[in-house]
Amino acid sequence: MWGKISDNFEDYLEANRDLEKKVRQLGGRKVLYAHHYYPEDTFWEIYDQSDYQKLREKYHAEVFPDIYEKTVVTEDYNPSILAGFSHVFDKLLFG
Repeated sequence: MWGKISDNFEDYLEANRDLEKKVRQLGGRKVLYAHHYYPEDTFWEIYDQSDYQKLREKYHAEVFPDIYEKTVVTEDYNPSILAGFSHVFDKLLFG
């Protein structure tokens, strides 16, 4: 799916959740190179949390955010270079 749905984030969120639900009904799942809008419990039903945790432990990756945290969108997302630099500098300066 491609194109602008609405300027209203709630409409955008609803359309994405409807699409995710339909994909799941059809036996598919989203590829995680993109954002997702699943509630956490639904996400881990789809992407086996037990196996994922075993791999994180095996490769000592527990200190990093998990794949759910990295890909979930919980608020209106407005990417900008300035915001990206600001985030990096905040982390560098203030930890």
